[in-house]
Amino acid sequence: MAKNTSLCEKMMESLDILDNKMQDHKKHINGCRAELKSIRKQLAKMMQKQDKIDTKQKKERKPHGFARPTLVSDELCIFMGKETGSMVSRTEVTKYLIQYIADNNLQNPENRRHILVDARLKTLFGPESENEKIDYFNMQKFVNRHFPKKE
Repeated sequence: MAKNTSLCEKMMESLDILDNKMQDHKKHINGCRAELKSIRKQLAKMMQKQDKIDTKQKKERKPHGFARPTLVSDELCIFMGKETGSMVSRTEVTKYLIQYIADNNLQNPENRRHILVDARLKTLFGPESENEKIDYFNMQKFVNRHFPKKE
């Protein structure tokens, strides 16, 4: 019987050692899984950042709408100091008018949104501008006549 007990004890020790090895392997596998998860997360973030960069780097395209240069009247070309028959965008015209108003101090001091029309602006805006208060919001209405409509 003593032989059986010592044999049983040896087998129990072997089982304990094997169990400990399995526990160590399990810890190692869990550590590997955590590291794998962390790397996947970092990769997803990097891919997301790259996607944002790629979408921001759109290729340059031709101007559309108000930014597209169109033929303007000779009167507007002369006012802006451009060659007659030049192509100018609406945004360029608006920027020029705003700069002209600022340079010549043509803003109403009491309400700076309103524009005080001088002789040059009066000829540019036309006779309709005499009866109306012109501000930055309705200025396009008066400049519109200098952009001929396409047929």
